[in-house]
Amino acid sequence: MRLAGRCAALAVLGLWASAAPAFAAELGAREARVLGWLAAVAVLALVLGGGLALRGYRSFGLLAGLFLLGSAGRLMLLRGVWFPSLALKPLSIPVLIALVALALQVVVTLHVLWRQRIELCAVLGRAGTLVRLLGLLCGLALLSVSPTSYAANGQPAEYVAHILRGGVMSALQVATLGALLLVPGPKLLRLPRGAVPLAASAVALIASALLARYAFQNIPHVGDDLCYLFQAKTLASGHLTVPAPPEALREGLSYYLLDIQDGRWFCTTAPGYPLLLALGTLAGAAWLVNPILTALAVLIAYDLVRRASGQRALAALVAWLMACSPWLLATGASLMTQSTALCMALLGWWCLVRGGALREGSRGQLSLPWAVAGGLAMGWVFTTRQYDGLVAGVVTGAALLSLRPLPWRAVLGYCAGCLITGMVYFAYNWAMTGNPLVAPLARYLQAEWPTTRNAFGFGPDLGPPAGSWQLLDFRAGHSLYEGTINTLQNMASLNLEALGWATGSALAVLLLLFRRWSRPGAAAWFLFALFAVTVGGLVFYWFAGSFYIGPRYWTIASLPVFYAAAAGLLALKDRLPAAAQARLWAVVALLCISGLCVFTAWRGAVKYYQFRGNYAGLRLEDFGTDLVFVSTEGDVQSALVLNDPFLPPDKPIFLRALGPEADAAAAALYPERGTSHVRLGPKGWVSEGQGGATESSQ
Repeated sequence: MRLAGRCAALAVLGLWASAAPAFAAELGAREARVLGWLAAVAVLALVLGGGLALRGYRSFGLLAGLFLLGSAGRLMLLRGVWFPSLALKPLSIPVLIALVALALQVVVTLHVLWRQRIELCAVLGRAGTLVRLLGLLCGLALLSVSPTSYAANGQPAEYVAHILRGGVMSALQVATLGALLLVPGPKLLRLPRGAVPLAASAVALIASALLARYAFQNIPHVGDDLCYLFQAKTLASGHLTVPAPPEALREGLSYYLLDIQDGRWFCTTAPGYPLLLALGTLAGAAWLVNPILTALAVLIAYDLVRRASGQRALAALVAWLMACSPWLLATGASLMTQSTALCMALLGWWCLVRGGALREGSRGQLSLPWAVAGGLAMGWVFTTRQYDGLVAGVVTGAALLSLRPLPWRAVLGYCAGCLITGMVYFAYNWAMTGNPLVAPLARYLQAEWPTTRNAFGFGPDLGPPAGSWQLLDFRAGHSLYEGTINTLQNMASLNLEALGWATGSALAVLLLLFRRWSRPGAAAWFLFALFAVTVGGLVFYWFAGSFYIGPRYWTIASLPVFYAAAAGLLALKDRLPAAAQARLWAVVALLCISGLCVFTAWRGAVKYYQFRGNYAGLRLEDFGTDLVFVSTEGDVQSALVLNDPFLPPDKPIFLRALGPEADAAAAALYPERGTSHVRLGPKGWVSEGQGGATESSQ
């Protein structure tokens, strides 16, 4: 075993080294990132596996290294950015290398299982174990792929074939984890009680900040991002709107969700998140707002679960799973609103639990001050994301109304808190549109989509104009069928992104199949209701919202996901023999390392870096007070976001290049300013000035 293990490890690492140039060549501009990712995975596998082997855990170290390499191999077989699926064709060198790595994982895993067959048979021979295991594998297979592209193209046979391929891949990874549980493994370092949430929170902060800096490059990646930053800059200046730019500049400055009404220029989104982002803008670090909120969410979630359930082990698992979640880390690295909504919702529930509600064994006790504080936090969720606030607020209110005896004063205090901060949204609408019930976003989309509506429900006129969003909304209107497809798409995305495990993230939740039956407590019922209402309500919405950073519309219900995953791992622990119980936490640590260092790093290198043609490189100080006309084959928002909304005379103005006549008309308005014409691309920008002179910036 020792010689075979060494040979296998050397073979895999050699193949990995040979794969790097071929794989990088296929990806062109992302070459350096992919090379770095491949090298890092190989080094991680070697260091981790070799370190464990030197400590006397040779089989565990070999399996752990191969699991990391096999996880990367599976990722190398994924094709498609929006709806990834396993693809073995065309049979390129990277595909061959990935298959060889997976084949070596199969050989070593089967060898270990055969050597441990007596103990394995003893575990599998327990009543109901095989049936539960089969159910778990079937669940992982069904969640291994999104049906969206297959439904849009009428390919049911291909969808079934992919489910089978995904099931085989997941079964291999599950088998490797099973082998790890059967061989001697290391014991984890025990942190002091108070250090666990702080360590998990620090991991979340550092990981999401690094992802924001090096993968997202501190620039907008989707249309919403530019709008939020524009709004944050405006609010940081003490204004709700800025004067509309001159007519000749408007087309060059126009962008999705930015509107001009009655001489005012403004962003049309709700104010909850931009108000917090404005604080980061004033500090010169707007990109750090979401990483900080993500770290706070982990910290709050730990204490919330500990107080609500009375189980420190469960709370610690929830905190670590959240801290290593590619889903939450990408959300925290982005410029989207979900981190604010999640952090505020967790804060609201924490206040209510501190006050005596929503915890195991609570008997109608709820402190009025804590109830008001919880309502204030929940109202801010509504001011940030209206659907999230409505779902979280109503489900929470229903849970409070179920308390006996009913603490009616505290419940009224909670409602008052919700209204106080929730009214900020309506006040903002009133200031922007003159009607508290008409949001700027609704008015904007009504003008942009005159024949359709952005609303919940079913009908032929819901969603964007037919065909304008391609596979993201593959049929005109919205129906129960499309709502079901969207839900399955989000489930597949959740399985891929939530934990980033090669088995599928649903493994941890499906382990609840091994739990001995006991009546769920109040906290579990509350979280189940929150998840069910969130998911069920979004069946009626036309957009899944999962093509970017995972199932982001489900982020408000992420705590139930991590709670169930942690409970599933504890359920497995109770079913394992005593020796395997001690090894389980080392296996969980390996899974978290894989999700954090393999999957999240892969997402950063292959997907988020220059996502949808968003290129970094432009800097204010390079252009003085010029009018800068930007051409790009990608998205111009990384240039437009550099503008001060007030367009002051001492700063440059970045504009979308529209052609010689339009650009000349814009330049004529500012004879005192110079002009620059630049082309923005994957390698930075180049000047397109007269005489063909060029200048590049990285």
